[in-house]
Amino acid sequence: MKFTPGPFMRFLARRVDPGSPTGIYLSVGLGCAIVTLLGFLSIAEDVMESATFAIDRWVWAWSVAVRTPVLTRVFWVATLAGDTRVMFVSTTLAALALIAWRRWRGALVVVLLVVVGSRLDGVLKGLFERPRPPAHLALIAQPASASFPSGHALSSLMLFGTLALLLLLSARARPLPVAGALACVLAFLTIATSRVYLGVHYTSDVIASWLLGATLMAPAVAALLAWERFRPPQGAPQPAGLWLRIGRGALVVIAPFALVAALVMEAGANPLLH
Repeated sequence: MKFTPGPFMRFLARRVDPGSPTGIYLSVGLGCAIVTLLGFLSIAEDVMESATFAIDRWVWAWSVAVRTPVLTRVFWVATLAGDTRVMFVSTTLAALALIAWRRWRGALVVVLLVVVGSRLDGVLKGLFERPRPPAHLALIAQPASASFPSGHALSSLMLFGTLALLLLLSARARPLPVAGALACVLAFLTIATSRVYLGVHYTSDVIASWLLGATLMAPAVAALLAWERFRPPQGAPQPAGLWLRIGRGALVVIAPFALVAALVMEAGANPLLH
C-alpha cells in the first residue's frame, strides 16, 4: 500500500525543508519570534496591571548593596555607551565596517533593527507608562520617559546582538570572529545591567526588552541566512582594491576615536549624581 502525504503533512515537510529558502530557516526564525513575543507579552500584561516582580525587588536590593566607586564608574560608562547619541555613532560605524567588508545586507539588517527597536521603544513607553524605580536611590538623573521597556537594553541588543550572530555565523572556527562575538555579547549585557545598577530601570524592564529584541532579530537574521544560503552563485570573490583597503584601514583607525569622542560628549551631558 502506497502512502500519499496529505496537504497538512506536505505543508509540514515544506516548513522543515533545509533545501528551500522558506523552509527550516523561516520556520526556526518565526518559531523563535513567537516564543519570545509570548514571553514579552506575559511580562507586559503584569506591568499593565501594576504587578510587582520578585526578581525586581531582589536584584534591586542586591545592586544597591554591592555598589562601589569602581563599579559605579564602570557601569556609568556602559550606560553612556547605550545612550541614543552614542548608539547612533556605534551603529553608523558598525554599518560602515560591514559595508567595507562587503556585508551589505548585514549592514542593512543592523541599521533596520536598531531604528525599528528605537521607534518601538518610544511607542511602548507611552503605552505602558510604568514609573521609574525610586529616584532617591538612583545614581544618575532619571529620564523623563517611562521605565518599560528599557531603550538601552533593546537598542544595544539590536546592535551588538545582531553583530554577534553575524560574526558567529561567518566564523568557521576562526578565533578572531568568535572573540568579537563574545565582546559584543559582553557589551549588550553590561549596558543593560548598568541601567539596573544605576537605579533607572527594573530587571523586568531589561528582560522584557531582550525578549522583544529577540522577537525582532529572529526573523530578520533567519531571512538573511536564507538569502546567503540560496542566493544565485556569485563566482569567485574579487580581491579588495586599493581604495577599499585604504577605507578599511581608515575605519579601523577612526572608529575608536569617534566612539571615545561620543562618550566624552555624552559624559558631560549626563553627570553622576553621587
